[in-house]
Amino acid sequence: MLAVSSAAAALAAIAAGIALLRLGKSRSAPARSADRIEVGGIKVGGSEVGAGLRCVRFELAELAAIRNLLGEQVAAGLLACLTRKIAERAALAKPAVVGDSAITLTLHGNAAAQTERQISLVCAALAETTTYAGIAFSLTTRSAILGPDGLWHDSASARLLDPAAYPADRPESRDLNRLDLLQKFWVGLENGEVALAYQPKLDLRANTISSAEALLRWSRADGVAVNTGDLITLCEQTGTIKQLTRWTLGKAIADNEQFRAAGHDLLVFVNVSGGLLADAAFADDVLALIAQTPSRIGIEITETAVIADPELAIANLDRFAQAGIAIAIDDFGAGLSSLEYLQRLPASELKIDQTFIAKLSSSNRNPLITRATIDLAHALEMRVTAEGVDDQLSLALLKVMGCDLAQGYLISHPLAPNKLLSFLATFSGAGSLAKSLAKPLVNPAAARR
Repeated sequence: MLAVSSAAAALAAIAAGIALLRLGKSRSAPARSADRIEVGGIKVGGSEVGAGLRCVRFELAELAAIRNLLGEQVAAGLLACLTRKIAERAALAKPAVVGDSAITLTLHGNAAAQTERQISLVCAALAETTTYAGIAFSLTTRSAILGPDGLWHDSASARLLDPAAYPADRPESRDLNRLDLLQKFWVGLENGEVALAYQPKLDLRANTISSAEALLRWSRADGVAVNTGDLITLCEQTGTIKQLTRWTLGKAIADNEQFRAAGHDLLVFVNVSGGLLADAAFADDVLALIAQTPSRIGIEITETAVIADPELAIANLDRFAQAGIAIAIDDFGAGLSSLEYLQRLPASELKIDQTFIAKLSSSNRNPLITRATIDLAHALEMRVTAEGVDDQLSLALLKVMGCDLAQGYLISHPLAPNKLLSFLATFSGAGSLAKSLAKPLVNPAAARR
């Protein structure tokens, strides 16, 4: 017990030190002018461009990644679509000026309130899902009024945009491959090629299956294997993750209603990208979806998910928790952990990353770290799930350590909804685990996500 206590103290000290380092870092920001104010959460400067005019820059966070990953042609075409959408809804005093990752508009507005209304109108248009090249994009926007000193302005390469003129250069082959992958994925989503598989979690005290994690699976019509982890990362980087997450939530709710109708009251967890947590509109969508179902739905987030904008993200997570949505911190230990972060999150479950569980029975340090993490989570009133439990010895050690839940191939591979129902109907605790040991494991690491 002394060794365990020392390990817990060491873990706490390391995490606290990381938290202090993280708090000490800040992103560089452009200098503010003296008359710069904030209106309704929107940065507003006091300078005008002509009588009754305001020059406003709208930065699109994912544009740089879209250009790098999918090519200049896709980025320019998407910007043209967005500019047309803005022109249909806002009264522009001058043609839009477009840079690599921003659109600059000259809007009519004598008073701050009028300017705020105009900016809100444009932001709402930019926040809507925009479909281009068969792909649904949802971009993150930041707006700020520009002064005559050029504050917040694009580089000298900013150009007037003709929405009908697309760049003539050809995307590189790797850009075409990514673009083709996303296009085929969205077609597959419409055609029923995409589904969810569910990996059960074993309650180590009750010896029952009480929850499961929903995992994306894409069975391409051409038979080509797809790494869904890489696909999800591409969606996160290119602003297409919001629509995918909406679809996933809807599908998980529908599947869980089938489980419930069959007599299985499961808590089904859906992975949510950290980039969406600060999005109030996305939070509204999640709450509206879950309010319509009696089935229990939870969300999983990575431990570093809310660091970029913690205040907005935690505010939305608080809304989820108040609505009865369970929140689990996924892959704990794989990143830079912060005790301050854990303290503020309204999470009810912490999942220890599989890298610690994989060598639980063969490492000297992993058992100490795992036990210390379990004690820490329990002190914060969280249940603990061990990921990647593939052998009986690790399961036995986790039970001794007081772990609450286990997830891994020892319990079950991810299962299609109908197979999960069959598994639940025949699951008998230890007997079912013994049978699962006889199943061959084919590339376990690649198959988890």
